[in-house]
Amino acid sequence: MQQLNPSVVTGAPVQLSHLRHSLRSEIADKDIFDQAVMRLAAQGRVAVHQHDYVGSLSQEELAALVSDGRGNYFIGVTLRI
Repeated sequence: MQQLNPSVVTGAPVQLSHLRHSLRSEIADKDIFDQAVMRLAAQGRVAVHQHDYVGSLSQEELAALVSDGRGNYFIGVTLRI
């Protein structure tokens, strides 16, 4: 995350689509990536930022977001500091 935005150490967000893209060689599977992000959030290591109107998005746009598997979609992530 810090490589994408050095200001994450002070609470700046990173777009999850950018993070997924930067880690595609390590975590190619979308579901595994989504589960890892949600696990980090559950552990309190990161905070995820929910998209507030997913009904306005196409299926392609939804696929780019992180899903918790319960109908919630997340667009950004910050480190908990």
